[in-house]
Amino acid sequence: MLMKTIAVEHTFATAERAAKKRRVEGEEDDEKAKDVLAEETPVKKQKVEDEDTGSLLRKKKLPTPPPVLTTPIEPEAPPTVQVEEETTKEATPVPNPGPVQPVRPASPTPTAPAPPAADKPPPTLAKPALASEAKGKTTAKATPLEPAINISGPIIPVTFPACSVPNITRQPLLAILEKEYLSYYGVISGDELKYRARKAALKREEEIVNKHTKLTYKNAMKNAIIEVKKRPRITLEDLENEGKEVKQKIKGLGAVMEVLETFVMTDKAKLAEWDYIIDIPTPEENAPRNEEGCERVCDRCGKRWIVKGDLDDEDKSACQYHYGKPYWRTQNGAKQQVYSCCTLPMGEKGCTRGCHVFKLSYPPRLQVQQPFLNVPAHDPASAEGKLPVVSFDCEMSYTTAGLELTRITALDHEGTLLFDELIRPPNPVLDLNTRFSGVSSLESATCTLQDVRTRLLNLIDSKTILLGHGLENDLTALRIIHNRVIDTAILYPHPRGRPIRNSLKYLAERYLCRQIQKGDGNAGHDSREDAEVPLELVRVKAEEEMRRRSLAKK
Repeated sequence: MLMKTIAVEHTFATAERAAKKRRVEGEEDDEKAKDVLAEETPVKKQKVEDEDTGSLLRKKKLPTPPPVLTTPIEPEAPPTVQVEEETTKEATPVPNPGPVQPVRPASPTPTAPAPPAADKPPPTLAKPALASEAKGKTTAKATPLEPAINISGPIIPVTFPACSVPNITRQPLLAILEKEYLSYYGVISGDELKYRARKAALKREEEIVNKHTKLTYKNAMKNAIIEVKKRPRITLEDLENEGKEVKQKIKGLGAVMEVLETFVMTDKAKLAEWDYIIDIPTPEENAPRNEEGCERVCDRCGKRWIVKGDLDDEDKSACQYHYGKPYWRTQNGAKQQVYSCCTLPMGEKGCTRGCHVFKLSYPPRLQVQQPFLNVPAHDPASAEGKLPVVSFDCEMSYTTAGLELTRITALDHEGTLLFDELIRPPNPVLDLNTRFSGVSSLESATCTLQDVRTRLLNLIDSKTILLGHGLENDLTALRIIHNRVIDTAILYPHPRGRPIRNSLKYLAERYLCRQIQKGDGNAGHDSREDAEVPLELVRVKAEEEMRRRSLAKK
């Protein structure tokens, strides 16, 4: 026991002597203290800083810089005991960031942090990035934006005409159209197949963009896709005619003749409601044969003018009008009526110039110009050669007598062409109305109204069914009275009822998936096409009726 006490006293005495010696040789002991701290404090400091970091993360504040030790080393205790006391004390953080360094005990003021030792750098804590740290900083590497749509088909060229439909809508439809053309040209392969399909798809889409508005573009593209899909695959013999639209064969009414009577209009009162002339009118007394020298209201601009047959340059551009129909459009949250020809609001000046024209619809005055005729009565003895059904279309132009016939096309019930003639009107022509009539010249016209009327009356009688769209205008132009008709404008009524009518173009697109009247202002309508479509529309209705009757029998 005595020996142990002596050993302890010797140990304390030795420590006291070492402390006195360190005070004398301060520089040497300071260096030793630094080495001790550099070796032992990082482990303890790691714990302190980790606790601080966890506290900051919980409070979602910016990270606090590492603390600096400011507690001096007590000279009375041994070096090892003093290090343990310092590391367990709580550190006071200061706002100056930097590596952890001890402060010399003899210095009354804190010294600048010394650079880390070269052989042993201070430890670095890996702290998670906070949302507040990331805010406002830019990353070194930017992630590219994904395209709005996946373009798998032909890209719309920048040279295409501007359209109110955005490309994000046009591009997918164009890709689908190209896919259908790839199937259509399936007889070939390789790069030639892709070239032909892409060229055809781009051409068709461009035609639709030129012709349609934002309201009708999607339906037009969908109908084009369906139309191409329904085509039979092109043959090698037909490849030399590539670029031309395949003309659909008219099926005719041969298989549905038995149900046609269901759709025939014979009621005179109902025909009169749709502006049909049902009886020969009494001629107006002392009426002129044309309207030259008379004051009339322009059918385009609504102004009053004096009709004359010899037009000078000023007369040819006196009328400023809109040839398109007004429709409602929503723009910037407001509804307004605009013209389909130029999208200008209602009330704006016309976008087209031409001469003043008028339309005459007063039956007694029409009777004076060209007398009406009844269709011959049915005679069983002479019924041979008379046709059961005739589909026809008339095109009219403006003259000094109003609207007069300038072209007629007639087909039989199988779609076979009976005749297609240009007619020279008896009065001076003011405007051929090419945008709608399709007639651009009458130089080759050799027939008169009497010639084509006689030719038609030789093919029909009172039992014949006449087909057409808006037939009251065609019969008036021919000056024929007939009360057995099928008018597709009445057969397919507009949802809003009379007097609003569906256009033939709309009916062809919806029920036949067929594009008609695709010409611009220089081409106009095709009277043969306008005679074929009513025939097809009646066939569709007749087939529906036959299916209904078949189901009723079961």
